[in-house]
Amino acid sequence: MAFSSLERVQAKDEMLRLKQLVSNTSKRAFVRQMAHDIYLDGNHYSVKMNQVVLAEGTFDYITAHQLHIHLNAVGLSEHPSYQVLYKDKHYAIELRKLDSDTVSD
Repeated sequence: MAFSSLERVQAKDEMLRLKQLVSNTSKRAFVRQMAHDIYLDGNHYSVKMNQVVLAEGTFDYITAHQLHIHLNAVGLSEHPSYQVLYKDKHYAIELRKLDSDTVSD
């Protein structure tokens, strides 16, 4: 039971990290006035600006099939939300609600 509880906490923390990654990248695009891109393929993610990799890593509980979030020079995306698999369930990342600290199971 303790392992299951720890796993839930780690999964929630990972979703919050993804939301923070998108939020911070949006702010960076705005400040630099340059478009940025976030790619998630499988569980590997990368953040790029002009094809230069700024950050990359992996997730344990989040996956997506060739997800591309393009943030324009003012930090906005043309899509209001993006779908990922979170603990094997579809989950929408609402870009308008990125400052929220809640993740539901």
